[in-house]
Order: sequence, then C-alpha cells, then structure tokens
Amino acid sequence: MKHYDQLLQLLKSNNQDNHRVAISIMKSHNWAPQKNHNLYKVLLYNEVLLKLCVELDFDKFLDKINAYELLSHEHLLIPESVFKLRNLNRLSIENGKLVEVSAQFGQLKKLKQLNLSANMLDELTSSILELAELTEIKLNNNLFENLPREIVLMKQLKTLYLGNNSIKEIKGIKNLKQLKLLDLQNNELKMLPEEITRLNDLEELNLYFNQLKSIPENIGQLKNLKVLNLASNNLEKIPDSILDLNCLEELYLDDNPLKEIPNKISEMKSLRILKLPEGF
Repeated sequence: MKHYDQLLQLLKSNNQDNHRVAISIMKSHNWAPQKNHNLYKVLLYNEVLLKLCVELDFDKFLDKINAYELLSHEHLLIPESVFKLRNLNRLSIENGKLVEVSAQFGQLKKLKQLNLSANMLDELTSSILELAELTEIKLNNNLFENLPREIVLMKQLKTLYLGNNSIKEIKGIKNLKQLKLLDLQNNELKMLPEEITRLNDLEELNLYFNQLKSIPENIGQLKNLKVLNLASNNLEKIPDSILDLNCLEELYLDDNPLKEIPNKISEMKSLRILKLPEGF
C-alpha cells in the first residue's frame, strides 16, 4: 500500500482523529497489514487502536489475527476487543492482574491454546466449555485451590498446566482421556486419586514439590508415560507396578524420604534418566 510511512505516523500519534483516518484508509482499500509489518504490531498491541479497529468494523484486519499475546498488564479483565478476533487460535495473557475470566470466552470458537499464567485467578467461566477446539490450557501461578470444575468437562484437552497454585485435590481427572501432559508441580497435593491411572494417553506427569505420601499401587497402568517427576514429596515407598512403565524415559524420585524402591528399577530398559535420594 502506498504511503506506508504516513499511515504509521498517523497510528503512532496521540490524536484519535489521526487513528481513525489511518484505519479508515486501510479499510477503504480493503487492505490489512502483513504480520511482518510494523503496522500489524502497532494495531495489534495497542489496545486503543485494536478497540478502534473493532469499532470501525475493520474485518480485513481482525479476521487476519490468529494469535494475541499481552504481557505484564494492569487489567483486572481481558480487554473486550480481544473477543472480536474471530479467528484467534492462540491467546496468551500472563504476568498480569486478571481476577476473572470473562463469560465472552465462548465467542473464541477457534481457540486451541490458552495461556493465563501468572495472574490472580481462582476460578474459570462455564463459557469456556463452548471452545470445542481448545486442547491446551496454561494456568500456572494463579490462586486455584482445586481442579476447576470446568476443566474436568473438557474431554478434548491434551495439555494442562496448573503448577504453582494451591491445589489440594484433583477430583474428576479421569474424564480427561486424551490428556498427554499434566503439570501439577508446586501445589499442596497429599494424595493422588486412583482414577489418574485411567489416563491411558498420558506421556508426562509432573508432581514435583507437593506433599504426596503415596502414589496409586497401579501406577503401572499408565503404559504411555515417558516422564514421571515425583521429586520433593513425602514418599516412603514406590509401588512395584512402576516397573510396568515400559515407555518411561525419565524418573525423578530425589528429595523424598524413601525407605525402599523396587529392586529392578535401575534395569528398566527405556529409562534414560533416574534420580534417586542420596543413599540409593
């Protein structure tokens, strides 16, 4: 498009009339900035301009956006203009002050990855259940005390990060049959429910730095598990069924008051990394 530099100057000015003129010009020419253009970045990451694009129905640009990232912000709520990005498949809003997940989330029908880490959330919204394509959720470093009830209803989930919260129990986890990665490190879990062994597709389970005193006797049913991190817990014994984890490549048991471990644990053929407490 001609006069690229002039458009950029209009958008970077502090005058909203200039903003309207620039966006109206792009709209009238049926043109949207490419992702490698500064125009794209200016429009996308300036909330005032993005809101104006929504207000002026600049669909040529709005429909082009499939990823949005906002870091270190002061908002208690997600900017409403974000929910007008109909083709968004990745949304990351972290290191902020979010206290609530908007009911408008259901509008992001194409969303596949959601990162709301390092905020102040302690619950989700039922509208998130409308996101049938959402397969990855990151909620690390928030204020959750339990596994959100909405999460256990999202049977399509494959990746779930809930580390660094205050979670004490994980009821309903058995419903997440497609889960491949579950990160619950640095929480307050004292026990693991037996139902976790029904996650047949699980490949990575991170339970580092909890308060676990035991793990299910039939942990060996997780046949596809490749990484198991149980370091920094209160475990005194490891079930013999752990030897049945034929795909296990990494096993972390260090910093536990273990009194005994299965005799042949070091002979597991697939194991590449084995970390044990001192003395073993």
